[in-house]
Amino acid sequence: DRTSDYKFGAASFVGMYGDEALDLVKELHRARWLPAYREEVIKRVAKEIEILVNMIEKSLEAQNFEVSEAQIACGLIVHWQSVLYNKRCILAYLNHRVNLVKQLWWDQGGVLPNEIRQNLSSNELQFFDEYGRLMRIYQNVMDVDINLDQEPPTSLFIEVRVLRPCGTIQTDCGPITLNEHSTHLVRRRDVELLIRQGALEQIS
Repeated sequence: DRTSDYKFGAASFVGMYGDEALDLVKELHRARWLPAYREEVIKRVAKEIEILVNMIEKSLEAQNFEVSEAQIACGLIVHWQSVLYNKRCILAYLNHRVNLVKQLWWDQGGVLPNEIRQNLSSNELQFFDEYGRLMRIYQNVMDVDINLDQEPPTSLFIEVRVLRPCGTIQTDCGPITLNEHSTHLVRRRDVELLIRQGALEQIS
């Protein structure tokens, strides 16, 4: 009968509940930055949730929504808690990635390096672009560059070393050519974004 089918189904799935969802969270914890988006794993977890919900619904229908057997009740609780566990893991995974994507905008000034771009999903790329658009609107309305002075400066001028060629930039004191390994005394606000992008390093 349908009740025995449910019991067999419950036994056949034991040991797999939440494993892949937990692996996603562990991967984020181990990663130094932002690992590649795992779309196929997300789909498999969503399928697992769908299977669990269907099993719960079939069991309740077979019992006319009045569960009296302890074995059935325990199975329902295990399956429902597994659904919630999977959802929490997936939401934690997606929320953490969204927060990192927002931080990327502040760190990279709205320009994503290719090695980072390829790790984002299409939805994350769209979010990054839209987040940047809203930030630019805010900057235009308020007439302020919110990417500057993210940390309180200790002095107006700093000495920097060029880690990779950046060409010529325009500063308040005139143009400066940033050749690799050269050092310059510049206003912090003129090069702060390049420092965050890893093109320059502050040496004083």
